[in-house]
Amino acid sequence: MSAPAAVEITLERQERQRRAGVGVLSCLAAPVPLGSACWRRWCDRAQRPVVVLASADLQTVVRQWTAVLARCHHLPRAAVAFLAAKTGRPADELAASLTAMSVYERK
Repeated sequence: MSAPAAVEITLERQERQRRAGVGVLSCLAAPVPLGSACWRRWCDRAQRPVVVLASADLQTVVRQWTAVLARCHHLPRAAVAFLAAKTGRPADELAASLTAMSVYERK
């Protein structure tokens, strides 16, 4: 088995573990071009969002990931679904309630 195939198999196994609720942190130990190419192929194949940053500045990281997530997901709907799950309220009821609130009331 080639090194790129082994990397992708490992990444797939770790993704299955994540979906099962197991906290997994993936670390690639390879020459940078090879590891990066394997990771990018794996992400591209499943249309996983990717952000490549030259800086670990917190504002930059948050801004870049928020932009990518906003292109991939409807963030207000995701926020309502999250809050509904946490509060036990139906999402449609919670969304209607939040929409009816003023900006002041939502704070």
